Amino acid sequence: MLDPETITRKANDAAASILRLKKRLHFSHLVVSGYSGSLFGGIVSSLTHIPLVVVRKEAAGGSHHGSQVEATPNDLIKSYLILDDFIASGDTVRRIYLTIVDYCARLDFKAPKIKGVFLYNSEKFLTKTVVLYYDEDRNPVTCMCYS
Repeated sequence: MLDPETITRKANDAAASILRLKKRLHFSHLVVSGYSGSLFGGIVSSLTHIPLVVVRKEAAGGSHHGSQVEATPNDLIKSYLILDDFIASGDTVRRIYLTIVDYCARLDFKAPKIKGVFLYNSEKFLTKTVVLYYDEDRNPVTCMCYS
């Protein structure tokens, strides 16, 4: 996906779909993780004018940045859509969700609502549910995936 033509095509397609989803889901931010997510998310954020939040993957040696979440300072994340290339186990989505909740708690912000996951590497329309966590009664708390 790193060739310019593919990135441009996929970013333009994703931006159009995400703007349609924004009208329906009403999210304030896009959230990504990892190298390809940061690359792709930056382009889509620029095209859609939706602020981007980057959740860093934990590195064995740590990060010089000091935080696992990179966002505009004092930018209150009210709700968000995760951008990801694909979902296998759902671990990345759960990690992002839990990291955002922890980040906001440390800043004394109310935890934002996750509005779903947009899969930018899916060639066909997909609607899938991902379990984020289980509540105290062992009921699954889920979010929807879109492509």
